[in-house]
Amino acid sequence: MSQEIVTIFDGGLSFVAGMNYSPERLVLKVSHGDTPYVLKAFPSDNPYFNEHIDGEVRALTIAQSLDGITKLVNDYGSQGGFRAILKEYRQGQDLYQRGPVAISSSLQQRLRDTVAKLHKFSLCDLDISPKNVVITPDDEDAVLIDLGSAKHRSVVSRDGFQLGKAKDRAYLEGLFT
Repeated sequence: MSQEIVTIFDGGLSFVAGMNYSPERLVLKVSHGDTPYVLKAFPSDNPYFNEHIDGEVRALTIAQSLDGITKLVNDYGSQGGFRAILKEYRQGQDLYQRGPVAISSSLQQRLRDTVAKLHKFSLCDLDISPKNVVITPDDEDAVLIDLGSAKHRSVVSRDGFQLGKAKDRAYLEGLFT
């Protein structure tokens, strides 16, 4: 992957970024100085991607004090035809990359606690999948890295919220088998 200096939007933030992307979406590991981030940018004229980014901003803002999730660094809004956010980058491998490797009971409990706390923040439908869970290189932490599909209780029925929570728990337990 080539490295290039790119200027992101009108704020003039310069990042070194690998330039692998498609016209439909751009999800990059970028660096500003020595600090790595994740830049997510989607065409602003695509309602699905706008909903995804808006949902992620809402979820990360609501749960900003929670450990076990990535943190929102900046919401750029819509600029230059893209809707974009910048998030912290968490070093490690997602469960998809790791393959069928056992997850320690302490990491399993950490993930269960994170999901339970997200539910207490009235968030459900968390899109828990192997690609959205990163284990740090020292195997000491597990982090949910994409909350774009999360729904807040205010936009789903009571039954829908309970179903979303049950689905989250089932998908989470599926990661451990």
